[in-house]
Amino acid sequence: MLPSRLDREARAWARRVAISLAAALGAGALAYLMVRAITGALLLIRQRQLLGQVAGALRGGLDGPPSSDLRAARLLLGQIAERNLQISLAAGFGVAAVAAVAMYLWLERRVVRSAHEQ
Repeated sequence: MLPSRLDREARAWARRVAISLAAALGAGALAYLMVRAITGALLLIRQRQLLGQVAGALRGGLDGPPSSDLRAARLLLGQIAERNLQISLAAGFGVAAVAAVAMYLWLERRVVRSAHEQ
């Protein structure tokens, strides 16, 4: 009887861990997408400023040097995009870690409560 009970408890524990990981994956993915959307919108605003600089350079013609350093602006936008990706990933992993722990503790508390009620 003891091995059967341990086997049942191990399966229940594995189920709780799997549920916690699934919840963490969903919460982390949602956080990543939300932060990515916000930082993407901010990047779009900066890209519009760059497009204004490009339009000004094209209006000036090809005879003279452009009025602004377009290469530096493009490199800056690339750096901002990379930083935004890192921020999004960090937020996703952070939220996933917190969600995994919170969900696991909540499920364990439910098991303890149901054991006390019986």
